[in-house]
Amino acid sequence: MMTLANANARKSAPKDIGLELLILKEKKWRPDPKGCFKIGICEMESKSKSEGDREKRIYAEHLPTGKRVVGKSAKGIMDTILRLDMVSLLKHASYLSMKLTKAELALRLNRSYEQDETVFSFLL
Repeated sequence: MMTLANANARKSAPKDIGLELLILKEKKWRPDPKGCFKIGICEMESKSKSEGDREKRIYAEHLPTGKRVVGKSAKGIMDTILRLDMVSLLKHASYLSMKLTKAELALRLNRSYEQDETVFSFLL
């Protein structure tokens, strides 16, 4: 183990060690027992007087129940999801918040939104 001690003293990565010393930790993905969500942007009838007006909204469709939470803001949709107790894992709630915020940004910029796709591909 002299190699590891030398690397520590040099404050660098260890060199010339066998693969058996390489330990990769991988967290197991655990689905939320209460289900998952499909997030997107949809068009709805406008509440204004003129017929045929359509407005875009963010939606979060709960699977397997098929219930849809629809709104203009990520915060409003997330508040409703939490109030209705549709998530049980904090990691899932955090992930949903991030995805809903991306959908809200796409809505504000009048762009399409596809879950798990980058909003701005040029940032990669």
